[in-house]
Amino acid sequence: MTTELSFEEFMDTMSEEMIDVTETTDATVDIWPYVTHLVKQNIVAQSVLANEEVEIVYMNEDETFEHVLLPTDNEDVFITIVVDLDEEMVIGHYRLDLTEQKQPESATD
Repeated sequence: MTTELSFEEFMDTMSEEMIDVTETTDATVDIWPYVTHLVKQNIVAQSVLANEEVEIVYMNEDETFEHVLLPTDNEDVFITIVVDLDEEMVIGHYRLDLTEQKQPESATD
């Protein structure tokens, strides 16, 4: 079973500064059984699962949540697996589209 997080739920797991822990973290939770379900739902590519591809891992400042970003066919879109570090479990996933996250530039005349 998988849980798609709403924008608000996803934002609740973030802090003002997210720390890149890709090279320093040890996997607290095995995310790959969860990713297997996402592959079956055509949310994640089979190759990501087969190669256990992780783009980057971020941790919030309180060290309570990790965001494991999995690549997609679009370099600006990631499937983010959200791990609750206190409970040591995957709480869900969120489709992070960086093009939607960018604020439009203000027009000045």
